[in-house]
Amino acid sequence: DVLTRDLSLSGISFLLRVPLSIGDHCRMDLQTPSGVTSHTCEVIRAREISNGRFEIAVQFRGKP
Repeated sequence: DVLTRDLSLSGISFLLRVPLSIGDHCRMDLQTPSGVTSHTCEVIRAREISNGRFEIAVQFRGKP
């Protein structure tokens, strides 16, 4: 589970305690009213916002 900062149709930003690098790929499982949806994502922004916390922004690339 992560704390979401922003969500749009094209991506999501969230807080994380481990750094990710721009270009990294990940899978997001999002809880929706109709159930869980999975998306493959690419990191497009990563910055440290405080000691040990990082803001990560990913763009949705499709469904796995």
